[in-house]
Amino acid sequence: MNIEYINPSGVSKPKGFTHTIRISDIKNLLIISGQVAKNSQGEVIGKNDLSKQLIQVFKNIEANLKAAGVSFKDVVKMNIYTVDMPAFRKALTENWNDLPIANLNNAPCQTWIEVKGLARPTYLIEIDAIAIKH
Repeated sequence: MNIEYINPSGVSKPKGFTHTIRISDIKNLLIISGQVAKNSQGEVIGKNDLSKQLIQVFKNIEANLKAAGVSFKDVVKMNIYTVDMPAFRKALTENWNDLPIANLNNAPCQTWIEVKGLARPTYLIEIDAIAIKH
């Protein structure tokens, strides 16, 4: 499999994401359902606290990746849904260095979407991901 990270000169320079990723000869595709801020006991972590929810969501994604034998370096796409984009940006900035995507040489493609609501009113953020096992 070959992965090519493309950031064309004709578009703005990305910070924390890649504009385009070309993947050839895919053999192991991992699709992770939207993860919310629930711990292993099913309890919501960080009610009314987007920072705490963000950290828990990344922990949940990391657990899914690890269970499949991959890591965040294998993630090629994330969709991030939040009910409060300004609060999400603030939480991301405040927690950036503690997130597993902060130190990647090639960050995944990302789409950030503000939504009216998620599956439950206590959820402030949900992230799904696609990874390719090298």
